[in-house]
Amino acid sequence: MKLALAQLDIAFEDKIKNKETAIQFIKQAVTEKVDMIYFPEMTLTGFSMNTSLIGENNNETIEFFKEMSTKFNIFIGFGYVDGTSHSKNKYSVVAPQ
Repeated sequence: MKLALAQLDIAFEDKIKNKETAIQFIKQAVTEKVDMIYFPEMTLTGFSMNTSLIGENNNETIEFFKEMSTKFNIFIGFGYVDGTSHSKNKYSVVAPQ
């Protein structure tokens, strides 16, 4: 099994830009025949305490990475903030299946 650790320059609180960056890392990992790529905590937002802005109640980040995992046939680990109040910093791994 080949693993990759992604260290990226996160655009603070900018999910759209960070999604584009994550896709580039995923594409590179696939090119290098990586089986699983791990991103840092709060992958698409950076470490922000502004949970009313970055927190999710709709699984947006999970769904994005599930889609990328299936599309590129790679396991992906990522961090995100669950909830906009009483939020939790979570980390998940999704599989292509």
